[in-house]
This record gives sequence, structure tokens and C-alpha cells, in this order.
Amino acid sequence: MVVNACVSALFHLGEIERASALAERLYEYFPIWAVSGISNALIERGEYARALTLLNEHLAYNLEPNPTRARDTVLIYLLNELYDDACNVALQATTFESNDVVSWVLYANALGHRGQAREANEAWSRARQIFPSLSLRRWTRGWAIQFRNPAALEALTDGLTKAGIS
Repeated sequence: MVVNACVSALFHLGEIERASALAERLYEYFPIWAVSGISNALIERGEYARALTLLNEHLAYNLEPNPTRARDTVLIYLLNELYDDACNVALQATTFESNDVVSWVLYANALGHRGQAREANEAWSRARQIFPSLSLRRWTRGWAIQFRNPAALEALTDGLTKAGIS
């Protein structure tokens, strides 16, 4: 777990290559614990298909719901344009994290990507009930801290924009 925190810290410091190398080594020895770190490394490098492959391998052996894994899963599905799968996982995340704003916004975003504007706005409203000062700008800024890859940011915000959320 400490190494995962190091990977995350390196990403936040902009040390993408060092974080990627550490995540790759961690995944080599501890694939169960390292899926989140390696996912972020692959997303930063634009290797969405490989991230999806590793995710599917991981999900085949780890079926328990996990909030962090659900977020990674939704993002990887969005980046691979698997909007139905992203919606299903995001909806599931809202059931085991009913008061988590991130789960609701990811669900709203996935719905927006599917063209379900009314439902996306309902999910966004639920997120705003939990966190009243939530805005699209604030949401985007928060993810911009985590990802420097513009495609990842677009995947996390375009569905909201398509649904007319501002």
C-alpha cells in the first residue's frame, strides 16, 4: 500500500515516467494491490486497451465491490468508449457508496456519454445534494490534478457537457 501511495505522489508531482516504472514493477510482484497504480500509469500513457485488458484480468479474480476499483473501472470503460459498461459499474458504485459524490458524478457522466441527458441531470442533482458547491469547473479541476492526459480529462467531463450540465 505504501508503494501505491508513492506511485500516486509521483503522478501528482508530474513524474509520469518514474510513477509508471514504479507501477509496472509493483504490478509485476503484487498484481492484486497494484491494479489502481498501473491503471493510472496506462491512462497517462494513453494505453487504454492494455488498461482494459489488465482490468478484465483483475476483475475475473476479484469480484468484491471496491470504490476505488469502481472509479478506475468506469474511467477505463469511458476511455475505451464502452459506455454501457461504464454506466453499469457507476450505477453499482452508487449502490454501495450512496453518499459518495464521485460515484454519482461518474454515473451522470457515463449517462451523458450514452445520450441520456435527463437521467444524467438527475444523477448530477443527487451529487449536488451531497456536495452543494459542486460545479463542472470544480469537478474538472479536481481530475486535472490527477491526470495530465487530456483524453482522460475529456472522458471524465464530456458526458456531463453532452447532458447540458455546466
